[in-house]
Amino acid sequence: MSYIMSKSYYELKHRKTRVVFVANYAAFYSGNFIASLTELEKQLIRRGITVLYVFPKNAPFCNWEEGGKFDEHHAIYTVDFEPHALTVELKNIVRSETEDSYTIIHMHFLAWKDIGIITRKLKNENCMFVAQEHMRVDFGRGHSGLTLMRKCKAYIKQVLYKYATAKCRMIGVSDAVYEDLCQIRGKKSQTYMVRNAISTSRLDGSRCNSLNLNPLRDVVIFGTHFERKGVDIALNAVIESELPVRLVVLTHHEQDAEKRLDALYPSWHKYAVVEHVVEDIATVYDYALCFISPSRSEAFGYAVVEAAYCDTQVIASDIPGQNSIRCVPGIQWVKADSVDSLVDALTYCYEIKSNQSEIIKVQKETQRAYIREHFGLNVWCDEIMKVYGLYEV
Repeated sequence: MSYIMSKSYYELKHRKTRVVFVANYAAFYSGNFIASLTELEKQLIRRGITVLYVFPKNAPFCNWEEGGKFDEHHAIYTVDFEPHALTVELKNIVRSETEDSYTIIHMHFLAWKDIGIITRKLKNENCMFVAQEHMRVDFGRGHSGLTLMRKCKAYIKQVLYKYATAKCRMIGVSDAVYEDLCQIRGKKSQTYMVRNAISTSRLDGSRCNSLNLNPLRDVVIFGTHFERKGVDIALNAVIESELPVRLVVLTHHEQDAEKRLDALYPSWHKYAVVEHVVEDIATVYDYALCFISPSRSEAFGYAVVEAAYCDTQVIASDIPGQNSIRCVPGIQWVKADSVDSLVDALTYCYEIKSNQSEIIKVQKETQRAYIREHFGLNVWCDEIMKVYGLYEV
């Protein structure tokens, strides 16, 4: 296997090169994010590139790696993610190597203000700065009904964002995020689109139905961000459909979800149940009637792609960010904020499942093949390395 080096990488090939993943990530479960970083680490190591991780002090490494603790298998720094303290730590990491070494600092889940501080304070170091934007950054741009004051504030934030990220290669995780970045920074501003990927290996294999889901009854939705995820839309659709189905709301904050459901519909217990998110999410997908994502706002749609890969039907709202995965076959797309549209889609899912239609089996084979080819981790790693300046041929 051979490699073509971009000019920037060619200039570094005689140096000791390192990639430092700086991730403000402390979720209890590893998910696709940690799986993506560890796969990228493997591919970088094959190319002789050292990889380090920088996480917050409260990152729960013991839950991030099957068969052992994450921090016992990877080179990790745990630091205070206050921007000035983080900058000091990063400077120490960068200067811990010889003068001819080069460091690629790849940032995730950092506020644009913090990115600006880091790139400014480390501007004289031998560094390349890369930041992955995981959320929409439209600052309300395009929203109808904005007051003049809010429009002015949005414009000022865009200017500041452009200035703060000027020395950074920015990556959008979907078409919508990429367009946001281009609107702010310009298309010729070291701005890239690398769609998120999923770890299909964590979704394969036989499963235990730990939540006792019924594939002819249970409609699954993620509800940690209750309003943004459209849980209210989902509950209303389940009620209005008059189907013998139940909404299963998976959340990290069960009490909050139950309070919100109480306020929305006091008799919600007849139609829904709240459960804590489980690590083996494929179990949930495999034993559900369908997975729904009637979200009001999304940067991408990890769960939609995952569910499409597993043994369930999928319904998703046609909104920017989430609809960047319209290319995945077999997903039902519904109008945003539309209970009626969701009712129609739920009815179709129920009828298909009830009749044990062969359509689902054929659809799943097509979906899995497409997702492996277009949303697999290898594809994602190749695209990230292009951003770094390493091109595989």
